[in-house]
Amino acid sequence: MSALVAMALGCKSQPPPALDHPRLTAGVRLQDVTFYSRALSRSMQYRAVLPAQQPAGQKLRVMYLLHGGGGGFRDWTNYSDVARYAERGFLLIMPEGESSYYMNSATRSQDRFEDYIIHDLITDVEQRFPALAGRQNRAIIGISMGGFGAVVLGLKHPELFAFVGGLSSALDVPSRPFSIKANGTMAAP
Repeated sequence: MSALVAMALGCKSQPPPALDHPRLTAGVRLQDVTFYSRALSRSMQYRAVLPAQQPAGQKLRVMYLLHGGGGGFRDWTNYSDVARYAERGFLLIMPEGESSYYMNSATRSQDRFEDYIIHDLITDVEQRFPALAGRQNRAIIGISMGGFGAVVLGLKHPELFAFVGGLSSALDVPSRPFSIKANGTMAAP
């Protein structure tokens, strides 16, 4: 009996996988992509939503949608009706951003999230999907942490995006005093 108790206590339970319940319309299709990011030296995921029917040779304007802190690349389709924009001729791209604020880390050289978005992601999207290239065909939009990322990336790379949008953008992040919470993570006091 004690062996069973010891084994049960020693086993760490894994959190259940996040539920995925995309809110799609009949006129769109969804594709989850895993690709290798040179900037991050690992595989990363993103979600693409595009029109279900598209004339041969027609290319689409691209909307990059950055998720908020604590979220993931599925959030935009799971918690909003954003998929309907694909019916209007947009390719929606929702990259995984972890808790990066979509910036290159000053202390962790392997966390190069700005380079991942600006170089690796845009290149992969334009090679894999019928995406129009060029600034005039790209928008970047984010919420909270993603809003911070979208605004900063848009300002740093105006040659890449014709439209930049931030929803509830966490623009004060660089000036927030941080403290260690009981669980060891960083948080604003």
